[in-house]
Amino acid sequence: EDDASAWPLEMLRALGRLPYAHGVAFDFGLCTDNLTLPFGMARDTGFSAVLLAPPVTIPDAFWCLESVNGKVVDFFGVVMLYPHELDYARYQGVVALARAMDKLSINELVQVGRKPAV
Repeated sequence: EDDASAWPLEMLRALGRLPYAHGVAFDFGLCTDNLTLPFGMARDTGFSAVLLAPPVTIPDAFWCLESVNGKVVDFFGVVMLYPHELDYARYQGVVALARAMDKLSINELVQVGRKPAV
């Protein structure tokens, strides 16, 4: 497929492998620029990392699902990050980055060319 249009799906596919391949647990605030993620495909966007956060484009009621056996599955949005946003999250904290992103209405919808949050 054409890399210019396939990278968002490839990113999700690669993220789905992280828990199994690297023992990474998904939780709010996970920020990664893991080398196994296909950021090379998205090089024209400037994005180089991702943040897992609540999926704000859907109602809160859909953020988790409880199965019949009582297990709860949480759903996260994948927010694309610029390199300096990842650095900010690492040094100032994920909550500080999330607040800055919220002020600019940055969410899990991929916005190529968006203004950086910090």
